[in-house]
Amino acid sequence: MQERTLIKPLSGTEIKQAILAKIEAAMDRDCTLTKINAYPSFAFTCDLKITFQTLGSTKGTQVVSAGTGGEVVADLPEEMEIVAVSDVEKPPNQARLEAGLGIPVAVKDASGKVEEKRVKYADPQFMEQARKKGK
Repeated sequence: MQERTLIKPLSGTEIKQAILAKIEAAMDRDCTLTKINAYPSFAFTCDLKITFQTLGSTKGTQVVSAGTGGEVVADLPEEMEIVAVSDVEKPPNQARLEAGLGIPVAVKDASGKVEEKRVKYADPQFMEQARKKGK
């Protein structure tokens, strides 16, 4: 079976997944929320500005979100943590790799039929090798 890496634009879902992966990594790095602690309540606000290209023009969107959860327990101290995250424009497959998403590849089976599949690379150096193969 032969395969060739494809350089395809990101879907809207892939962009959202890449952003969420960056936010989660930043929270894991900069925040004291852990799976071994319990938190009776939480609240958050989020201002997110996204710039993207589509059909030859640059567009943008601004997302403002807020939420709460749980029940507030009186007399418990509250903490506030601020997590900042940003990213620069990069090739679609680099964004997919960093977000843990599958990289599109064209695969030719023994009968000669070509189909597109998604391959997840565990190590960035595998992506570099795949990129070189795709040239």
